[in-house]
Amino acid sequence: TGVQTCALPIFSSMAFRNAGLEKLKIGLVNIMSPGDILPQILSFRILESNIVGSLVYKLYFRVKPYETSPGETDRLFEQSTQKILSAIEDGEDLKETLKDIVADFSLIDRDESGGRKPRLGLLGDLYVKFNEVVNQNLVDAVDELGGELIVSSMTEYPFHFYDAEI
Repeated sequence: TGVQTCALPIFSSMAFRNAGLEKLKIGLVNIMSPGDILPQILSFRILESNIVGSLVYKLYFRVKPYETSPGETDRLFEQSTQKILSAIEDGEDLKETLKDIVADFSLIDRDESGGRKPRLGLLGDLYVKFNEVVNQNLVDAVDELGGELIVSSMTEYPFHFYDAEI
């Protein structure tokens, strides 16, 4: 099929077995080397959209704890999501879209006069950092506790491995 397969993680395998889905397999597609599975341009656009999306989340988490008008950052985040989706559908330049989003976030009135709030770093894959089901609404918990969530973007992710090697 052209899809690379690997041994399933133990917990996934156990969950599939308990659900009666013993034959379920997870196909892994390396977006940097899709082979015959995906056209190279599609592979590039997936990577690019992941990078842009992770940077918008990072921006959101940095601004939200300091907004002076509650809910403004949430509204802008939703608008940003729509801008990215439209740019992808219309074949527009995602870098330009990201520039516009950054400019929009810079207009949010915020109060950092008390300094930075306590920060919590969240490490993990895309689902852990950006999926509220997987991270059990950690974003809301950090917000309720008056903190700031720190996540690495896709562009920072390789540095974790680089530092570990050193």
